[in-house]
Amino acid sequence: MEAKSVVYYMKDRKVGDPMAAEHSPLLEISGIKKYFDVSKGIFKKKKQYLKAVDRVNLTLNKGETVGIVGESGCGKSTLANIVMGALPPDEGNIIFDNTDIYSLSKKELKEKRRGFQMVFQDPSSSLNPRMTVFDIIAEPLKSFNIVKGKQLIEEVEKLLSIVGLDISYKKRYPHEFSGGQRQRIVIARALALKPKLIVCDEPVSALDVSIQAQILNLLRELQDKYHLTYLFIGHGLPSVHYISDRIAVMYLGEIVETGKKDIIFQKPAHPYTRALLSSVPVPDPDYQTEKRENTEILGDLPNPIDPPSGCKFHTRCPIAQDICKQKPPVLSSIRDNQQTACHFPITESLEEAKEYKAFIN
Repeated sequence: MEAKSVVYYMKDRKVGDPMAAEHSPLLEISGIKKYFDVSKGIFKKKKQYLKAVDRVNLTLNKGETVGIVGESGCGKSTLANIVMGALPPDEGNIIFDNTDIYSLSKKELKEKRRGFQMVFQDPSSSLNPRMTVFDIIAEPLKSFNIVKGKQLIEEVEKLLSIVGLDISYKKRYPHEFSGGQRQRIVIARALALKPKLIVCDEPVSALDVSIQAQILNLLRELQDKYHLTYLFIGHGLPSVHYISDRIAVMYLGEIVETGKKDIIFQKPAHPYTRALLSSVPVPDPDYQTEKRENTEILGDLPNPIDPPSGCKFHTRCPIAQDICKQKPPVLSSIRDNQQTACHFPITESLEEAKEYKAFIN
């Protein structure tokens, strides 16, 4: 697909209309905490913990896409691994399809895992270089003894066609493909077990911009066709806006703002969200240098082993007050479809909202 046609397709389609409106929770993340013991020394007299994920609550409805954004080290990928059952939480529950996955035995969890799969950031490292494409895609089908023999071959060929790859590629090895083609193979493998939920951990960040658009379009086409639900983790705000119905912003292991994507982009209430949006490049040199209100994030990211008291963002916040240093803010509703964890939420719209909307649409 050419880049030009991709752009037009991105303009035409709206996310989350009838399909995302099922409003039935598929995934409920409740009070999740994950601390890593980083104590040094033989005797470890003083325990030190890296607070990777701290009191996270989030719900995904059937058929919708929730995007998670934030700086590197904010806990996005750790949360993804907890959702996948690969990393047990210290506290909290992951309810998938009305079942607490961490209350299951290993055998029960394996069976439940058919319903949720993952697409990784780097397709090169997530594919076994010693296996052919056929063996990679067939592996989950064999593991669950779903199909055999001729039916197995037909199913692999069908999955290759679904993600836009020629069926003759099944005999090749991962190193013979481009990055975008490898990511399509990863997606085919994720679709093999017909999951309800796919966790996408920065699936386009390692790809060229034009290829990113193709993969995002593919994900949305698959969502429409197979009624998939996505938890989409990303760095690029335009791509997260494009594919998501709702967005959650993370900072030092906590969700500081969440809401419908257009509200988050046009009326960000948390200073951190506003600063992230300010960093999005706008393709207009005059606007960039003369008209743009530049909201900078002060200082460096605090040490997650010893985070600031009160609001974790107060050391970098341009509007912080004394209460911010003393009392942690609670994630609260400030308008319909928007919650923020800030003692002094910003209620007015971005002055440059029209320019942002023109850029992301």
